[in-house]
Amino acid sequence: HWQQVLESANQHPPMTLRVNVARTDRDSYLRRLAVADIPAQPSNLSPWGVLLERAMPVTKLPGFAEGEVSVQDAAAQVTPFFSGQLAGCRVLDACAAPGGKCSQLLELEPTITSLTALDRPGRVYTIRENLLRLGLNCNVTGGDALVPGAWWDGQTFDLIVLDAPCSGTGVMRRHPDIRVHRRHSDIANYANKQEQLLAALWPLLTPGGRLLYITCSVLPEENDGPLHNLVSRQADARPELVTTAEGLATDLGCQFLPGPYHDGLYYARIRKD
Repeated sequence: HWQQVLESANQHPPMTLRVNVARTDRDSYLRRLAVADIPAQPSNLSPWGVLLERAMPVTKLPGFAEGEVSVQDAAAQVTPFFSGQLAGCRVLDACAAPGGKCSQLLELEPTITSLTALDRPGRVYTIRENLLRLGLNCNVTGGDALVPGAWWDGQTFDLIVLDAPCSGTGVMRRHPDIRVHRRHSDIANYANKQEQLLAALWPLLTPGGRLLYITCSVLPEENDGPLHNLVSRQADARPELVTTAEGLATDLGCQFLPGPYHDGLYYARIRKD
């Protein structure tokens, strides 16, 4: 699959929108785009996704300012498929900025009991801006996921979404500098950070709860690797298989390779017994 990854790195990245189902639906929005003479098609990967024929400033998108759509890659929009039940749950989005995943969960499931969107203090303003535009609300918290004692109130979560810092090898076309500056030694550093994040957040999960682990990497060292480490160290950690027709099954998760219609992302879900 490396040929596909390398070829995609030289392609223009797609511009994909996610329709806010709390405010409109995809068919209606596609009609609005047609009236505005903006060529687009529905995403095959996401039922909420709209793939634009060409990229454009968000200020020119109908309804963007009013919160009818967000810009989000189609592979990032499948988070709800893998997250499991949301109704009545306490949810933590642990590396939440700029707020794409937590806002999507809130759009789709208004009966989430509470959702905490956590990121470094310097980044939380992007979450607040996006939630405000979309007409959504949650507990936006500035803090370090590695140091829960500084921000956690002691109540465990039914779902933790960890979109972990990674090498970005699944999104190189969006960040061409990765090819120039990334070093092999960086991968071990990222994997170490990912293992630390998993270890720090695991105690915050309710027994019976789920941890959804996500990266925008295509490297096993950052994907299955840190999770194998978690499962070997935590007797109560049980992998739950997550698959789709478009993703490739790995030992513990599901890998989307970058292609013409979406970026490269990895998903895995671990249940706490």
